[in-house]
Amino acid sequence: MKTFLTVVAIILSTVATAGAEDNPEYKSWSGFKAGAWVKFKMVSESSGAKTELEQTVKLVEMTNAKAVVETGMVMAGNKLPVQKREIPAKITLDAAKAPKAPKPAEGDEDIDVGGKKVKAHWIESTTDIGGNKTVAKVWQAKGVPGGTVKMEARTTGAVTAKTSMVATEWKE
Repeated sequence: MKTFLTVVAIILSTVATAGAEDNPEYKSWSGFKAGAWVKFKMVSESSGAKTELEQTVKLVEMTNAKAVVETGMVMAGNKLPVQKREIPAKITLDAAKAPKAPKPAEGDEDIDVGGKKVKAHWIESTTDIGGNKTVAKVWQAKGVPGGTVKMEARTTGAVTAKTSMVATEWKE
């Protein structure tokens, strides 16, 4: 889970600029009403250990200033405590302090997720942090709460890890 959040933060940082900006994560939820949700299957392998979990992200509040989502996870048949998080509509970034990252590769393709064919836009970025290289690719699709429909990340170096996530079902 931590790997996924790090990957998303890195990708978002590669497209952000200084000043108060529209928050891309807020924007991906802004077309939906409270009650919309998306369920993911996530598989992570690191240091020879494989972890599988199911994650459900539900929009519980949407205003002009913020979105509030609840994330629930089930791992090895055990429900983990639900986490509630606010996503502000605007974010302030200091471009001078942001890590310099090369422009990510991006494109469009039709992919199968949750038994449906969706038109997705993908962004692939590479980062080198502390001797570890991570290549991450995230697919986004309109019509899916939160926008993310698939993610793949591979880390090599001192730490070796592979994470994949795919939306299995959703409700607008």
